[in-house]
Amino acid sequence: HLWLLVQPTKFNVIVHPGITFNQLRFFFGTDAKLNDTEFVSEIEKNPVLFLRDNGSHKPAHHIVRGGLQIHLDTVGKHTEHIVGLRARNNPEPIDLRSTLRYKSEEYFEPVTAINEEMLIKQNEYFLLSSKELLTIPPHFSADVEKHSTIGISGSLHDAGFIDNGFMGDLVFEVRTEELTTMTIKDNMPISKLHLYRTRQNPDKIYSADIGSSYQHQIGPRISNNFVSFDFNYA
Repeated sequence: HLWLLVQPTKFNVIVHPGITFNQLRFFFGTDAKLNDTEFVSEIEKNPVLFLRDNGSHKPAHHIVRGGLQIHLDTVGKHTEHIVGLRARNNPEPIDLRSTLRYKSEEYFEPVTAINEEMLIKQNEYFLLSSKELLTIPPHFSADVEKHSTIGISGSLHDAGFIDNGFMGDLVFEVRTEELTTMTIKDNMPISKLHLYRTRQNPDKIYSADIGSSYQHQIGPRISNNFVSFDFNYA
């Protein structure tokens, strides 16, 4: 039997038999993860990170040992200058069977930056997004380091792997472990992206065609239990 620890980090949840909680992935051999040399060669042929530039996308590869460096966005050019969503103290539980049921504004409050800077206090829970747009080729999956020494000290995300074919901004679930209030700035490095080769292309690529919820997401996107956050209204 396989046991799974379920520990909500902010909101109470309602669970039911048969709900999908996690994914199990298998690796063949010891070289599934691309090494530094392979990484450089691959992204020259298939760029992975991009910056939006007046309607076009230009490659934005900041190669570091072990992967690509990812940065935070505290400008919010494409989200009405809302750069983060901070979880409210809402006691109403979330039924994990539901889709597009809960009002985002009742559970999250919008956060803007002052001079492209924002403050994060201990025990606060934020959704933040990457400066870069991510595009994963069909023959790779990816992973973002859960903890990183190059950025915020604390849990950076709990989403696991990024599927083959995903395209969109990366969303980080940030709970800082710093003892004092922390200032984050635009283009601040937060973590690293790793690539993993697949033995063959999947027969189903992550996309809206198969009902993937987060394809082409922009900014700090909330899970599909909620109605999409209205940045313009906020």
